[in-house]
Amino acid sequence: MRYTLIIVALFFGLYTSAQKSVSGRVTKRGGGILAGAKISAKDAPSIFTLSNEHGQYKIDIPEEVSNLIFSYSGMADKTVKIKDFTNINVKLTPAQYKKFRYGFGMSLGTSRFLVFTDGVNNTSDTTKIILTPISLHADFFYRFHKNFELQTVFEDGLNFVKLIDTSAVTNNTILNRFTFSLLINYHIKLDRTGNHSFFAGFGPQYQHLSSLNTNAVGVRFQTGVNINNYGKTTKLFLAVDVSNGKFGSKNIYVPGLPYKYLSSRLGVTFIF
Repeated sequence: MRYTLIIVALFFGLYTSAQKSVSGRVTKRGGGILAGAKISAKDAPSIFTLSNEHGQYKIDIPEEVSNLIFSYSGMADKTVKIKDFTNINVKLTPAQYKKFRYGFGMSLGTSRFLVFTDGVNNTSDTTKIILTPISLHADFFYRFHKNFELQTVFEDGLNFVKLIDTSAVTNNTILNRFTFSLLINYHIKLDRTGNHSFFAGFGPQYQHLSSLNTNAVGVRFQTGVNINNYGKTTKLFLAVDVSNGKFGSKNIYVPGLPYKYLSSRLGVTFIF
């Protein structure tokens, strides 16, 4: 009986020594921690573990297992060769991941023009033009760093306009405004996963008012919240545009008259 116990003890000792532990962290390419990702031994699917709320995992596998499979819903599976590593950090890619991503959005806000009616820089004699724009825009995004993002915006707005001249006479009309903006956004994580982030950005802007056949160059500033759902993203933002129609000799609101433009809007963009 004593010899039997010794043999059993030796067997379990050899079995234990034939095990190895691998640990690490599972994250999402482009930012974000993956909690609940499955890590399994290749050719031995019954041996697996799940990453915790911090994306961390630890798995004990037999010595003969040379590959681990990392999987998560909505992500492309990734097979990693273990070799002699005991710590393996893995980034999973969304199954439909695109570095150049695109989105569509809608925004609502107010704008104001100040037109100098005497043709010189004299603010005592101006015409105010107040707009309530409903804008549709197409956006393209490129995340070139975990914190930085390049964004282009093509926006077309249907504006309900009030014209108020120096005699306080108000006229209502409709004006179409097209803008193009090139922005750089900086993201700050709001949670450990990085799936929610605060962002702020700015960049140059060109705008054209087709109804009045005029152009302007200025700057767009924006800030907001980025909500990432593993491959699909929603952006809630506040944007402010500042433009000057006196940028060039052809950028004039009315022939011979300069103008300044300020607008703000709230909007939402859905990214695919």
